[in-house]
Formats: sequence, C-alpha cells, structure tokens
Amino acid sequence: MPYNDNGLIAIGGDYYPTNAMLELSTLNAFPGQLIQFTEWTNISMNAPQARFLNAIVLFNGVPLTTALVTVHGNEAMGGYITMPNDQPGTTFNVSVILEYGPQMYALPTFILHLTLVPGNGALITSMNGSDSVEISTLLGQVNATLSELNARIIGLSEQENGTYVLLQTDFGIMKADYTALQARISGIEGNIATIQTALGNTTATLSQLSASIQSINGQVVTLQTALGQVQTGLASLNTQITAVSNNEVLIKTSIGTMMGQISSINGQLAEIHTQYGNITAELNQISGYHAPAGSIVPLGYLVIGLIAVVAVGVGASLAVRVRKR
Repeated sequence: MPYNDNGLIAIGGDYYPTNAMLELSTLNAFPGQLIQFTEWTNISMNAPQARFLNAIVLFNGVPLTTALVTVHGNEAMGGYITMPNDQPGTTFNVSVILEYGPQMYALPTFILHLTLVPGNGALITSMNGSDSVEISTLLGQVNATLSELNARIIGLSEQENGTYVLLQTDFGIMKADYTALQARISGIEGNIATIQTALGNTTATLSQLSASIQSINGQVVTLQTALGQVQTGLASLNTQITAVSNNEVLIKTSIGTMMGQISSINGQLAEIHTQYGNITAELNQISGYHAPAGSIVPLGYLVIGLIAVVAVGVGASLAVRVRKR
C-alpha cells in the first residue's frame, strides 16, 4: 500500500499525513438504499487538481461497488454508494479506496459498520426539514429522504397506541406518525376529516383522530384531536338539536351527544347553554320545539298581529254595511 508505517500517504513521490475519516449518512440502511458518504482528509489539497475522483467501496474488505467522488474545498470528498442486498441484520465493514491520478490509494480510515435492515414494518418517527426523515426499525434507526423512499399513502392502520398512516415505499410497506408527516386537518365533513401531509392529502374518521369537543361558541366548535386543536362549524358535524322539554334539548353531533338548556330567545334565535359553551341556533332548527304558553311574543310579531286584527275588523264592518243596503 502506498502509505508508510507512520501513517503517511505517498502522492507524487512525497508523503503526507492523512488523518482521514469516513462518514456515512446513516449506519442502518435498507437493501438498495442510496447512502451518502464523506471522506474527510487533509491531503486533497496536495492531490492533482481534478474536482472529481473515482472511488471503490469495500464491504467487508471486498470491492463491491464504485462511486464518483466530488471534491469539496481542500479537505472533504463525498459521493454515494448503494446498500447491497442480504439477510436483515447483516453488518458490513465499509471502507473506501480513492484514486489520485493513475494510482489507487487506500486511505487509512475509521472503518464504519453498516447494518442491513428490513423496510417492511418500519416506522417513520420524525421529519427534519422538508424531506429528511428518521425511520425506526427493529434493527436500528435509519436516516433517509421521502424522495428516495418514493413513498405514497395507501391507507391507515389502527393500533392500540394510535392510528398510523400506511405508506408504500421502494423498500416495503412502512407506517408513519401523522406528526412525522407534518400533517394538519384542512376540513371536516360529518365524521370524516381531510388531512394535508407532506405526501399529499388523506382522510381519517374523527374517532381515528381521537377527536373530542373542547369548546363551543355560537356556531363554532373547537375540537381537540391527535393533530392538535382545530375549529369547525356545527353544520360540518351534522349537528341535530331536538327539544326534550320546553327548555331542555338533546344535541347530536358526528362525534357524540350532549344535553343543553335554552337560556334565552331573541326573535327566531335561541341561546342554548351546554357544558362546552353556548350554542346559537334558529328556532326552526330545534326539532319538536314549541314556545311555552305565556311566553313573551317579540314586538315584531305583536305589530303584525295588531295589523291583522285591525284588517279583520275593518273587513267585518264593511260587510255589515253592504248587507244593510
């Protein structure tokens, strides 16, 4: 090998200290996953002025693949290697041979241990930035990007500890936390919520999102869900109000029922007090409601009633005069 016992590498007849170090973008990978590597060394400034170098990547000491290395400044060189296929749990010792000019030089590096993990059943636990994700497997943590996973949503998986998004990827079927995909609720219709994620839109039932009513103000309902708080309208929850007695009402929504008391009436609007806050509803929206006897009639209806009485009286008087003639 073109380096001596003192850890010096020979380039162009001269020896230079190496202090080289190899870094990988992940220490666990799926079969076929593209892995970024970086070779840190202080000798590239003395190498030929080529900005691109060839490299041979060794797995367990065996040359298995080649890579094109890009020189970054005077010290860092990086490229990509493809994870070979083997049995899950297989560990490879990875090292890199770099080519300077016409010769190949094996830099003395820290040999890294790269473990092969299965993609099926893996869980995406978090997302860093717009594309990079962390994935948990039974054999270790994997760093990858959504673009290299080529992931798409294919359904939901309900488990004891919550509901997960099922993803079809190039490395198998994985699942993800809603929060790991930067999900948020964009709309609610009945018991179905539309959810925006980093991979596009999907839907889930409110029960799958563990939704519950937090508060009510007029026609606006605040829900607490697995994705945080969201506001929607009573109408979007298919709300039905039924009178039980003169003042008591039963309120049914797509996520449950509650009781309420009519606390006041103003014209055709009723104020209903509930344990979550006050609902404002039109009287014709309250099924089976009848104004109690002796209730106060709004001024507008009194005026209309008086006009009707006067009209009837005038009509009767005219009819009597006609008969007398």
